[in-house]
Amino acid sequence: MIRKVERFMEQWHMVPENKKILVGFSGGADSLCLMEILRELIPLYGLSLYAVHVHHGLRGENADRDAAFVEAYCQSYGIPCRIFRVSAAKEAREKKISVEEAGRNLRYRIFAEMKEEWGAGAIAVAHHQNDQAETVLFQMARGSGLTGAGGIRPMNDGIIRPLLCVSKKEILFYLEQKKMTWQEDESNADTTYTRNCIRHKILPLLEEKVNSGATEHIAELALLLQQTEEYLRTVEDTVWNKIVQKRKDGIFLSEALLEEPELFHQRLILRAVEEQIGGRKDVTGEHIRSVKGLFFASCGKQICLPDGITAWKEKEGICIGRQSDTEGSDEILELTAPGCFSFENNRIELCIKLQNTAKIPENTYTKWFDYDKIKNRLMLRRRRPEDVITIDDAGHHKKLNRFLIDRKIPQHIRDSLWILADGSSVVWLIGERIGAEYKVTEETQRILEITITGDYEHE
Repeated sequence: MIRKVERFMEQWHMVPENKKILVGFSGGADSLCLMEILRELIPLYGLSLYAVHVHHGLRGENADRDAAFVEAYCQSYGIPCRIFRVSAAKEAREKKISVEEAGRNLRYRIFAEMKEEWGAGAIAVAHHQNDQAETVLFQMARGSGLTGAGGIRPMNDGIIRPLLCVSKKEILFYLEQKKMTWQEDESNADTTYTRNCIRHKILPLLEEKVNSGATEHIAELALLLQQTEEYLRTVEDTVWNKIVQKRKDGIFLSEALLEEPELFHQRLILRAVEEQIGGRKDVTGEHIRSVKGLFFASCGKQICLPDGITAWKEKEGICIGRQSDTEGSDEILELTAPGCFSFENNRIELCIKLQNTAKIPENTYTKWFDYDKIKNRLMLRRRRPEDVITIDDAGHHKKLNRFLIDRKIPQHIRDSLWILADGSSVVWLIGERIGAEYKVTEETQRILEITITGDYEHE
């Protein structure tokens, strides 16, 4: 068995350059086996081992017994050891998560801190083939994609799992051969926990009724799925770079995605969602299917996703991100003519001209207005719910928000627009159009010329 683990560690390059390995040591059979095998490999690799035990404050005297066992073991072999006492129940209440998840989070947080303190090159934990098979079945039952079905990685984020190549039976046989005793966590037998149910009921049934090697075969499949995932990710990167545009408000996925093999549709949507959320917690297959449905929806339709993320349809694709809430913003700049002003990284200049025969400028960021039709102080600001814009020479007008929707202006652009307002009347929707009632005509006596230079005109 030692040779089997040694080959697996070499295959996955698990031995860190500085040879220092921190071991998560619970005192149970799995972590004891891990510690024993790593001790056996000290002469071969020149390893330095360190142990961390986390007392979760859940099992009273039994948990105290586990901590004492770990401490005594480490003392007998001269292994530096630290015992940490935490409250997983308190963490669960505060974070509103399960006690099991809270305990796991606390353990790995402590492992990471001690890895830094001791300068260890890797953290070793005792996951084995049965854990792998449980994880694969659990993820498949929840409707995971290929990544989730791949289960536990032999290495990730500085964590190594040398026992992932061996079964629980092999672990117990190894310890019995060495006549070693270990600590039993009685909570591992409680089948009200989902994973324990899979471990004690479902996997044994598969091995009895289907194939005695079911656990090993599922674990082998997991590694194959991981390799498949890695290959697909390299191909996926090419598609991602072709159809994705990263913006301030999120990630834009072009409709060109639909021309790619269907295998990549949900993968790239999930990838975009993950980048915006910072992980895939609470993201379901239904979320991803709903986002894909936006490609066939009308502009402006939205889907709410976890963690305050939104997906919305635009003219040539969909965007996934956090929509800004600028409507009704109090950010205001009062403009007077003549004068020069600054806003953001732009310069705005206002001057008054008498009517003449000069041609009205066609530049997007230089506009003429009938100065005498402006009734209030000119304000440069974001849009507001009450804003209206005159859309033709006959004086017909629309709510600004309705006008923008009818023009199929994407949400992220609507929220970023500046307007020049005369009260609630839009004089100039900057970058788009001016209000028809402020146009220069033959009757205009004074012309207000406004010119914007800077970042805005180059967008």
